[in-house]
Amino acid sequence: MFQNINESTIDGHNYKEEKKEKKKIELFTNVFAIKNIPIYTITLMLSMVGLTGEISPFSISILGACISNSVPLLGIVACAIIGNLIKFGISGALSFILTTLVLIVTMFLIKPKYNEDDVNEKVNLAKNIFISTMIIQLAKVGISGFTLYDVLSIICFSIITIVFYKIFVNSIIVFRNFGEKKAFSIEEVLGASLMLAIAVCAFGKLS
Repeated sequence: MFQNINESTIDGHNYKEEKKEKKKIELFTNVFAIKNIPIYTITLMLSMVGLTGEISPFSISILGACISNSVPLLGIVACAIIGNLIKFGISGALSFILTTLVLIVTMFLIKPKYNEDDVNEKVNLAKNIFISTMIIQLAKVGISGFTLYDVLSIICFSIITIVFYKIFVNSIIVFRNFGEKKAFSIEEVLGASLMLAIAVCAFGKLS
């Protein structure tokens, strides 16, 4: 009897270890899945396009959209950091990293709303993105003093980030499931076209 218990315990322990290893392998392979490569490329390009300030609002928007669509964050964060580093330097990359960390913290403090499975936006992160963006931007200008114009600019920056988050969250599916899904909605196609148009701006002025 004791032999059977010991054998079952050992077998159960081995099964758990094998299951953990399998999950690690699946997580690793999912990061480098072929269907995610276009998203990584677009993230890198979007992160090199800015409006004002020292960080690309589109990099934050695509980050939130990828979280909502269950895209592996390792590749997204890496590409966004590289894009902000190329375009805005160390300060841009650091701002993105801090915004990402604050966004993750707010997800634990302020629980996001979960939508139905048939909706592209599985998790509603608009509130979390707005708060995390505002906190980092206000902290940056608060160190050296700020004016009313700075506050209004930060609010506009956060609003722009949320608007494009809503656009990108319905656009990622076009690039991820281009060969799998046969038909896309007008909203998804228009959003994907806008995303691609902004990403192309990373190459500079084109006509």
